[in-house]
Amino acid sequence: MGPKKKQSKAEKERLKKEEAERKAKEEEEAILKLAQEEAERRKKERIDAEKRRKQEEEEHQIWSAHKAELDVILHQQDLWLKKYRNEQKKGKKWKQYTKCSGLPDPTISKEMNTYINLLLEDNKRDDIKSVLKEASNILLLVEELDDVLCELPEQESAVRHECVATIEQLHSLLQKKLDTATYNLLLEASTRADSESQNFHFYTASDKIRICLWGNIGKNPRLKSHTFREIGCSFEIPKALTAADVAVQVTSSTHDHYSHKARSYQLRRKKTAEKPASDSVICNSLLGSGTDSANQVNDATAMTDVNSNKSPAVSAANMSREKSTSSIQDGVESRIADDSLDGSIEHSLLITDAKDG
Repeated sequence: MGPKKKQSKAEKERLKKEEAERKAKEEEEAILKLAQEEAERRKKERIDAEKRRKQEEEEHQIWSAHKAELDVILHQQDLWLKKYRNEQKKGKKWKQYTKCSGLPDPTISKEMNTYINLLLEDNKRDDIKSVLKEASNILLLVEELDDVLCELPEQESAVRHECVATIEQLHSLLQKKLDTATYNLLLEASTRADSESQNFHFYTASDKIRICLWGNIGKNPRLKSHTFREIGCSFEIPKALTAADVAVQVTSSTHDHYSHKARSYQLRRKKTAEKPASDSVICNSLLGSGTDSANQVNDATAMTDVNSNKSPAVSAANMSREKSTSSIQDGVESRIADDSLDGSIEHSLLITDAKDG
């Protein structure tokens, strides 16, 4: 094979020029291809955007039509509800007027303050029968205020706070009257002692409250427990208290005294932002949601209020009643209807001359 022929300078320049022209042509074709693809992409996006806009307009028209129908229905329901509430209010006032019970109107603060002050100053009717009779009237007023709270709209916060404050005053009044009646009974414990056990046992009831009272008069060291058969409640007596002046009180009430104190008691609708006109149809509406949490009850020692009248248990302590009220702490913003309890049972121990609680 002969030696390779050496290219001339002109030939090299020609090949170099052809290579440059080829690369320029390829770059130009690539740019044209990219421009064509970009144009097709933009065209497709315009078509898709137009389809989406038309679909959203159709959906918004459907949503607007449904919303208009719903607004009409809601307006009619609001009118009917206002009319119903007004009729109920008038009916209750007329029923209360014709009953001639002498009870005040719970929605009028002036009448309620007068009623509460008169009962606080009345020291002539502190026997247990009179107190139980008045307790039924007090709980009736509380139930009427509960009904008012259920019907109040959220905007009337001032009226709501006033009703809640009145309920608290009535509860405090009822507790004070029951304490006074219990104290008067204990003053007569020795004369009412049972001939067999030499201890004091007392039971009485009204349509809303049942009271059981036991006093350790005999101081029998072999005494370990006692049962209130009237309500099916038993309690054990610590050995250190068998020789002490001890009294045990169990109060059962059909009224729920504590649920209204929970922050989850009042249902609140979750606030949602209004839907713009250009948005798509609303498919999911928030009707108010929240996480549910169990109520935590911190049991006190001298007085324990339990919201159940089926399985009562008695706690004992040597503390004042002011420090013995059970407190309910609830950190949730919603409430389940099943959490509402049927009644409340209040257990208390009135202990004197006892070193150990």
